[in-house]
Parts: sequence; structure tokens; C-alpha cells
Amino acid sequence: MPPRVLSTIPASDSVRVGTDTVIEVEFNESMDRRSVERSIFIAPRQGGGLSLKWKGRRLQIRQPEPLMPDRTYRVTIGAESKDEYRNRMVGSYDFVFSTGETVHRGAISGRVREGKGRTVYVGAFDLEIESDPHPSDLAPYVTLIGDTGSYSFPGLAPSTYRVFAFEDADDDQVYDSGVERLAVPPEDVTLDSAWVLPDLVLANRDTVSPKPVTARAIDARRIRLKFDEAIGSAPDVSISDGLVVETTHVDGSDSSVVYAVTSPQAEGNTYRIEVTAVEDAHGNEAAADTVLTVKGDGRVDTRGPSVVRTRPRDGTTVVSATPILLTFDEAMHPDAAPAWVATDSTFAPPG
Repeated sequence: MPPRVLSTIPASDSVRVGTDTVIEVEFNESMDRRSVERSIFIAPRQGGGLSLKWKGRRLQIRQPEPLMPDRTYRVTIGAESKDEYRNRMVGSYDFVFSTGETVHRGAISGRVREGKGRTVYVGAFDLEIESDPHPSDLAPYVTLIGDTGSYSFPGLAPSTYRVFAFEDADDDQVYDSGVERLAVPPEDVTLDSAWVLPDLVLANRDTVSPKPVTARAIDARRIRLKFDEAIGSAPDVSISDGLVVETTHVDGSDSSVVYAVTSPQAEGNTYRIEVTAVEDAHGNEAAADTVLTVKGDGRVDTRGPSVVRTRPRDGTTVVSATPILLTFDEAMHPDAAPAWVATDSTFAPPG
């Protein structure tokens, strides 16, 4: 019979848990302690390692710092946990509790295909806290898949999350680029309740270099460059005939598109565009520079910019020091006068 968890302190779904509470897990039988200790995760993580103490079948877990106030915590006992006879748990065991008045009910779940019998971790990043995480970063929310490849992140606050899964071949709980297989969902999750992701498929990481494939002038001051995959940052762009490239930026809603803002183009004139220092989202660099041609466009841009993304999202509750990030659909002039007013809950502007 596989081992299982009998009880926990705090009990799952407890609220108003004291910040000095010692977390405790009781199993139905004696466990292989090392396998359990390597399979314990507390989310969100907070500084340093865990202090673990066994009392028979009970395991006490202490964080290096007191629990944070008004926060939902999730404790996971991973499926790699084994009893003294080396029998594994059927799946990960999760329980949630809150140091505040309520337990957040948001959840992300799914399945990793071809992960059965392998050590596969799944991590989730809150994009309102870390806007551009890399798979090798230490995720604040992490779990092991179960025997069926399933995983779950319960107790999440409303936010936007990015999920990665990777096969931990060297057992260090960190994704090693170019060595270990990685799975990435087709989109981020904007969470306000429960969300089930499509199956994730582990694959060797992309090693193909990015390449620009088309260039088109969309008005007298902008040229649109389309790449064959998403890129990590705007490349270096130079244009013939003295046409000055004032700035470049990646499209806020499609990272395979880059816009070059130029000095005024001559309508009908053919320009040569040289694109250098191209790097995709996985860090692969283009092996050679690429030259494209484009005909100048004399039309004046008459369409106003619009906001395509905000962080934090509208309606989100955040701490006072949280930065506000607005993403527009085109480059904005850095010297433009402020065109927005911040108000508090009384709708009164400062001053």
C-alpha cells in the first residue's frame, strides 16, 4: 500500500493562522525521511531553507522567517515521498491555509505528458511580481507531478501566472538550459477562479537561431519587422541612405514583431535594412546579420496609441510600493507631458 498523509497542522482551509505557527504533517506509516524532506514545498517561498524535525511519523516544518500576514500558503508533500519500504505516494498532497481572513480559491492544474516515472517539476510565477521570469529562475510556486503526470497549484490569488515544467535529470531542482527537457504552455494564465491548462509536452529546448523574414513601412516614421519566432529584446537596426533609426521596440502583444521608429522616409525610395544582435526568448543568437529591403511610405501616422496591458491588473489589491507598468501598442515619446491622473479610493487626486 502506498503511504499517505493522515493530518496536518494547520488543517487545510484554516484561516487566521498565527504567523508563528509551526507546520506539522502526520503520515500513516514510517517514512523514508530523506525522500520526504526533498519533496516538501511551501508557496510562496520566503528566504532560506526549511528547518525540518521528525517525531516518529510526524514532521515539523519551520520557515526561516515568520509567516507573512494576510497571505494564503500552500504546502505540498511531493509524490517522490516514499515509505520505509520504498513505496511512493500515489500523488502530491497539498493543503492550504491563510494568515488572513480568507483563503484564496484560484487554482491552476494540468498534466505533463511523457513525465511518468521521471522527476518532473512544475513552477508558476506571478507576473505582477516578476514580469519576465526565465525557466531557470527559482519559482515561488513549485510542485512535483504525480504518477499520472498531473499537477495542481491551489490557493492562488487573482493575478497573471506563467507556468514552466522541466525534467530534473540531475536532481538539483533547477532547470539546466540545453540539457534538461522543458515544457511551456501556449499562453499565460489570467486567474480569477480555477484554470486547467492543456497538456504540457516535455521537449528539448529550442536551439534554432531567430531570423527576420519581412519588413514593411506602415507610415512615414515606422517600419514593421516580422521574425520567424518570438525574440527576447529589440535587435540593432540600421537603414541605408541616411535614414535614422530613432528607437526600436518589441510589439507588446506579439513578441515576434519589432517596430523601428525612423526619421521621415521618402515615399517610394528603396531602403536596405540591416538587422544585427538578434536573440530569441531562449537566448539563441542569430548566426549572421540579415539584410532586408523596404519601400518608404510617405503617409503620416494619425492613429493614437492605446494601452494593451497593465500591471497590476485592474481591480487587483497590491502593497503600496508596487510599481505600475503600462504597455502601449507603439513607442511613446519619453518627453511627453503626463496624460493621466492617479486617485485613491476616495477618487481624490493628490493635493
